[in-house]
Amino acid sequence: MNLIDHNLCGPAIDACETATFEKFAQAFHAALVGSSFVPLGGMHDGGADGFQEQIFESSARASSFLQASKTEDFEGKIAKTIKRLRDFGRDPKVITFYFSVPVSTADQIEERFTNKEDITVRIRAKQYIETHINDNENTAQAFNSYLRPSITHLMEVGGIGHNREFPYESKTLCAFLGQELNRRRGNSSLLTTITDGLILWALEGTEPDKKIFMSKEDLLAKVEAAIPSARYFVRGVIDDRLAFLSSKTNPNGREISWHRKENVYALRFEERQKLINENIEEEGLFNSITDGIREHIRPLLTSKLVSLIPSITDIVHSCIESIFYRQGMALGLFIVDGPDENADTINMVDIISSKIDQLGLNASDRATAQEAVSFCLRKIIYAPNRHEHDYMLRLCNTYFILFALKNEPKVVEYFNSLSERLVIYVGSDLIIKAISEYYLPEQSKMVTNALHVIRKAGATLIMTEPALEEVFTHLHATTLEFEHFYSDIEIYIDEDFIPLIDRILIRAYFYARLGINTGKKAPAGWKSYVGQFCNHDDVRRKRNREGLRLYLCDRFGFEFEAKDLILKSVDRDDLSKLTFAIVAAREGRFSKGVQATKLAYNDALHMLRVGARRREDGDNSAPNPFGFKTWWLTHEKTVQRAATIVLGANRPRSIMRPEFLLNYIALAPSKREVAESYSTIFPTVLGVTLSKRANPGVLHEVLKSAREAFSTDNSRAKAKLNEFIDKLKTDSLRIYENNITSI
Repeated sequence: MNLIDHNLCGPAIDACETATFEKFAQAFHAALVGSSFVPLGGMHDGGADGFQEQIFESSARASSFLQASKTEDFEGKIAKTIKRLRDFGRDPKVITFYFSVPVSTADQIEERFTNKEDITVRIRAKQYIETHINDNENTAQAFNSYLRPSITHLMEVGGIGHNREFPYESKTLCAFLGQELNRRRGNSSLLTTITDGLILWALEGTEPDKKIFMSKEDLLAKVEAAIPSARYFVRGVIDDRLAFLSSKTNPNGREISWHRKENVYALRFEERQKLINENIEEEGLFNSITDGIREHIRPLLTSKLVSLIPSITDIVHSCIESIFYRQGMALGLFIVDGPDENADTINMVDIISSKIDQLGLNASDRATAQEAVSFCLRKIIYAPNRHEHDYMLRLCNTYFILFALKNEPKVVEYFNSLSERLVIYVGSDLIIKAISEYYLPEQSKMVTNALHVIRKAGATLIMTEPALEEVFTHLHATTLEFEHFYSDIEIYIDEDFIPLIDRILIRAYFYARLGINTGKKAPAGWKSYVGQFCNHDDVRRKRNREGLRLYLCDRFGFEFEAKDLILKSVDRDDLSKLTFAIVAAREGRFSKGVQATKLAYNDALHMLRVGARRREDGDNSAPNPFGFKTWWLTHEKTVQRAATIVLGANRPRSIMRPEFLLNYIALAPSKREVAESYSTIFPTVLGVTLSKRANPGVLHEVLKSAREAFSTDNSRAKAKLNEFIDKLKTDSLRIYENNITSI
C-alpha cells in the first residue's frame, strides 16, 4: 500500500470544497467501519441537493446517520442537524460528524449532546482523519479519489504558494480543450459576431443630435473592461468591423455612423430605437426576476428581516454570478439539457454561506436568511417559472460565449498552472525573432512578451549551445549582407521597400531608423544596432560568442545548456539517421552542403534532447492534467515529419507551436480580470444582452464538447485531458487569432 504523506492530508482537507469533503467522509467512514451510508431524502426535496450540507443515513441501521461539514460552528451544526432529522420524522440514535477543522474539546461536546438529546454523538475532526488516513488501502483510496485533486499543484515544481482557487475539474477543462481542437479553422466567425455585438453594446447611449459620441479608444476601453479576453482579438479587427457596421454594404443596413471630422462614432437612429426596444424587454425580464426573488423570500423572513429584502435579493443575484463563476459548465448543462447527473455537481453551500456573512446577522437571523436564499435559488434552478427559465437560459448562453473566448476562471487557472511547470528549449528562429523586436513598442513585442510571461509564471527557458551558434551565425551573415547590399544605398531605403528585404533583422533595423512603429530612439547606424546585442566587430569577424550568450541569458532569462551535455544524453545512431532524414526532407527548399547538414544536425539534436530530458525528469510517467512539460519551441515543421519517419509514428511529438504559448498563456486575461468581468456581466442586464450575440454554431460546438466530457467518468476525462492538451500544443494546422510570423 502506498502511504499518504501526513503533510498533505491537512492542506487537502482545507483546500477541498464542501461537496468533495462530504464524498470523502462517506468513503473514509465506510473504509473504517465497513458500513455504507446514502443521502437522506432525494434530489430537490428541500434539503439534500447541494444547497445544504447533506445528511447520510446508514443503509443497514435506520437510526444511524453521518454528516460532514466544513463549518467552524461545529456545536451549532450538531444542534441544527439533530433538529433537522427530527423534522424529517427520523428518530436518530447515533450520529457521526466529520469536521474539517480541529476540535480540541470533542469528548466534552460528545458527552454534552449525548446527555441532553439522548443520542450517541461521535465527532471525527480533522486531527482524527489525519491520524487514520493510512489505516487501510480503502482509507488511502478515499484520500486519493476525493482530496488529492485539490492539492495537485503542491506536487508540481513551483506549486507551493501558488494562488489557485479551484480544484482541477477534468470534465470542464476537457470540454474546453475538445472544442478548441474541433475548431481548428479558428474563431473568426465567433469573434466577428461578438465584436459587432460588443461595439453596438458599447455605443449604447450615444446620440448624434445631442452631440454624444464615442471615440474608438473609449469604445475599446468599455469593451475590454467588460470582457478582458476581448482585448486580444477586438483590437485586431476593430477598424474593419467599425468600417463594416458603418457601411452601406452591411446586410443589416448601416448600423452606426462615423463622424469623419472628429473621428467618433454613434448609433444610427434606427439601430438606437431597436436597441432601446430590446433593452426595455431585457430590463423588464431582469426586473421580473428581481421581483420574483422578493416574492420567493418574503414569506420565509421574520418581520425583523423584512427590511433586508433588497440586500438579500442582491445576494441571490450575486450567488447566481458566483455559481457561473465557480461551476458554470455544470449549471449550464443542467439548465439546457434538464435534470441528469450534472445536478449532483452543483454545490451552493459555500457560496451562500459566504454571501450571507456579509449581512452581519446573529446566528438565528443568519440561519433564516440562509434558508430563504437557498429556497429561492432552488426554485430558480430546479423549478423555474417561464421567465426564470428564459433568464437562466440567456445567462447560460452568455457563459458559453465567455467559455469559448477563454474568459473562464478554471481555464485561465489551468493554463497558468501549466505554464509554471514547462521546460522549454527555445529555437534559434524564436530567439532571432525576439532580438528583432528590440525597437518595437512594448505591446508589439509578441515573442519577447510571451517568453517573459511564461518565465515569470515559473517556466524554465533553455538556450542550447547549438541554438546560440545559429543565432550568432545568422547575425554574422546578416551583417555581411547589410555591408554588401544596403550600406551604400541606406539613405534611399523607404517604407515601401522595407517589406521586400528578406532578412528580418535588416527589416527591423530600417523600420527603427525610419521611426516606424518604434518605442525607442532610432539607432545611429548598423554598427550601433548590432551593438545593442553584442560586439559588432566580434560578429563581423565571427569570433567570441560569449558576449551574445551573456546578453541573451540575461535579457530573456535563458538557462544555457552545453553541446557536450546534450550529446551524452542522445543516441548517436538516432542522431545520424534523423540528421540525414531532415536533409533529405528539405532538399530543394534549402541550400545544400555543409551548412545545410549542420543545421539539420542541430535540429536533430534538439528533437532528441527533448526526449532525453523527458526520460531524465520522469516527464509524464504518471497521468497528469498538463501533458508533457518538456518541449522544443520552434516553427520548424520538416523536423517533426522526419522524426516520425525515422523514430516511428508512436513516438511522442517534441515541438510546441509558438502560437500555443502566445494565445493560451501570454495573451490570456488574469484571474482577477475574469472575476471582475463576471461581477460586471452576470448580476446585470449585460448578462442578458450578451446572450443575443451568441452564434448558434459556436454554442453547438461548446455544448457538444461539454456533453461528451461530462458523459465520461473522471478517470476517462483526465486521460482525455492529457491527450487533448498535447495535441493542442503541437497542432500545426490550427488557425490562431494572434500569430508569430516565422523568420
